[in-house]
Amino acid sequence: MKTLYMCEICNKQFDTPAKAQQCENIGLEQVPFEAGDYVTTHGEDYGRFGWYDGDPDWVLKKPHGLHSQKPYDGTYLSFIYIVTAVTNRGHRAIIHLRTKAMKDQYVSGWTSMTGHHTPHLFKTATEGAPTLGGTEFVGEVCGRHDLI
Repeated sequence: MKTLYMCEICNKQFDTPAKAQQCENIGLEQVPFEAGDYVTTHGEDYGRFGWYDGDPDWVLKKPHGLHSQKPYDGTYLSFIYIVTAVTNRGHRAIIHLRTKAMKDQYVSGWTSMTGHHTPHLFKTATEGAPTLGGTEFVGEVCGRHDLI
């Protein structure tokens, strides 16, 4: 019978303790914000949405839209999300999000620091909570993240 060694973070198995330790030394992905902070998933000038049906305080107007470089025409929007939780899948941080910009669709989900919708800090919990609210969502784990 062969002895295997496991990384305590991602549970990957290795033939030698040195390889398992090397994997563990990678550590957990660092996230520059925490549950309760407010983020947007687009840069300074980019919006992915053309409409919203929720709270306008959770919507940012952007000069460029999805697959477009034309000037702002009033339809490019990006949403503000509250970080409800940060969990891990192996070494990767999973950032759970919720917004009040929508009522039914695109209300919640998850992303990561290396995903195609990388979150950017908008306001810290202390700065955003008095005007935006949403703190009732903190602690929610949104969606399945075991299929990535």
